Amino acid sequence: AWRPGFALTQNIYTPRDTAITTVIPDERPYAGWLYTTSALHIRGQSSSGTPILDYWAANLGVVGPASLADESQNTIHRIRGLDQARGWDNQLKNEPDIGLRYGRGLRYNAPISGEFAGQFLPFAGVQLGTVQTFASIGTQWRIGWQLPDDFGWRSIDDVLPSSGGRTSSDSSRRGWYVYLGVEARYYGHNLLVEGNLLRDSHWVQIQPLLGEVKIGVVYSGKRWDVAY
Repeated sequence: AWRPGFALTQNIYTPRDTAITTVIPDERPYAGWLYTTSALHIRGQSSSGTPILDYWAANLGVVGPASLADESQNTIHRIRGLDQARGWDNQLKNEPDIGLRYGRGLRYNAPISGEFAGQFLPFAGVQLGTVQTFASIGTQWRIGWQLPDDFGWRSIDDVLPSSGGRTSSDSSRRGWYVYLGVEARYYGHNLLVEGNLLRDSHWVQIQPLLGEVKIGVVYSGKRWDVAY
């Protein structure tokens, strides 16, 4: 089974100290990233019956002032009464974002009692693009009641879709779960840290190999989730 997907995303990156108006040499540059994603979700099974999600996606967008990251961040800060980020004059210059992404997720079930169960959700993927090029591998473990028919909770930059590959046929279920996730990424290129490709800009050396741990709890509803 397959279905299309579409997303509009804005990412905002700043150094730690946003009160300084000049470039902070040892800190990552200010950067905004605005992009659309057109995707194809393909669900199937292995020969042994293991559920599989294949995710193909293409990004098209922009990095730089055209991403409106400065306006977005400081408008929200004004509304919430927070200090303004004052270094946006030093942000990366406008450059196009063109990227392709592929990810695969698997799901192994571990029934416990009735609707209470656990799952093991390994995944891997790769992205090639003008903004980021990386390879990723990781997994999630989750345990809960009436687990949704998806491939785990996903944040905005995961190699699998933020919907987890869920379909409308699962919309009648309500449940909850706790999860633990680990991921390792190896970056060949990250414009958001290394600076503009086509123009001079502030930059810092990337750390190619990065690890991440996520832990949380999710309420899974019919049409929406709440995750912390």
